[in-house]
Amino acid sequence: MRDGPHLMQFGFRCPLEEEFTLTPLEGHPKRKSGSPVSAPDPMSTVLSDPNMISDISGWDLDIRQIDRGPMRATAAVRQSASVGILKFNFDRRVHQTGESPQGTITLGIPSRTGLQSWRGKVIDGPSILGFGDGDELCAVSDAGFSGFTVSMSKPETIALADRLQLPLQDSLLSPNAIGLQSAHRTAFLWTLLEHLVSTDSRMTAAQDQEIIAGFLEVVSGAEVYQDKSTLRQRNIAVNKALAIMQDNLRDTLLVAEICDMAGVSWRSLDRGFKERFGIGPKAYLMRLKLSRVRSELIAHGHVRKVSDIANDWGFWHMGQFAKDYARQYGTLPSEVVD
Repeated sequence: MRDGPHLMQFGFRCPLEEEFTLTPLEGHPKRKSGSPVSAPDPMSTVLSDPNMISDISGWDLDIRQIDRGPMRATAAVRQSASVGILKFNFDRRVHQTGESPQGTITLGIPSRTGLQSWRGKVIDGPSILGFGDGDELCAVSDAGFSGFTVSMSKPETIALADRLQLPLQDSLLSPNAIGLQSAHRTAFLWTLLEHLVSTDSRMTAAQDQEIIAGFLEVVSGAEVYQDKSTLRQRNIAVNKALAIMQDNLRDTLLVAEICDMAGVSWRSLDRGFKERFGIGPKAYLMRLKLSRVRSELIAHGHVRKVSDIANDWGFWHMGQFAKDYARQYGTLPSEVVD
């Protein structure tokens, strides 16, 4: 564990310590306080000692096995400049202790079953778990428990919240269980994270932003922040955004940049696009780019490579491009030129 304040100093006692005498699993590789941890991108592995997760992530963990029998843990790690994703699964009941990555805002999405207690509390219903910035972890989970943790650069998260005019809740900055009204709020994030830890391509700035903005939106909740824009204001914002997209269609354009250039909040722009088109600005921009690619494939696909045309419109990962294209048009891009 890192040097510094611990839970006992703040009057917090992990209830498990009063009931069991536990020791870390043998072979737990300790690392020096504050030492950087790097991991290949992507990385997926099976571990005989779950504490080895500390070696491939920014976490400093001390996981203690309660059940008898051989322990098997799986971990998948993705790391970019702004976001670190950890997917985990433990096949034994364990007492999880440790500290979250420093310099980040770390949040967790637990599986629906298996989390017995978190910081001495029973978690009922769908929740996002906030781990703060280098704060203590104390949880008890049953065999088969799994989930994701996402560590987001603290400065970039604060800056993006300001740009998108989404409130940065105090619950994000300290350990907290953030109850949600519906599990549907996290379904998209879970699907996105699942995709990112299973694909070979490196994470992009747009994906970083999508993850951070997604968590900000989920945690802020409609009950906390209400968009007060008028229909006329949203129509003006949508028209500005459409012009910006058209002028920058061959570039990699992030929704936050569109919001900045249009002078509108993310919520207002998203609401305006869904009112007019039934989809958000990101989805609209994707489909607009795909339509331009399709037009060029039909006109010039017999003399130009599919990959070259896709690259011209900002699609660089051909596998993902083919999936997006097929999802939109029901056919692969290569079939257009055959």
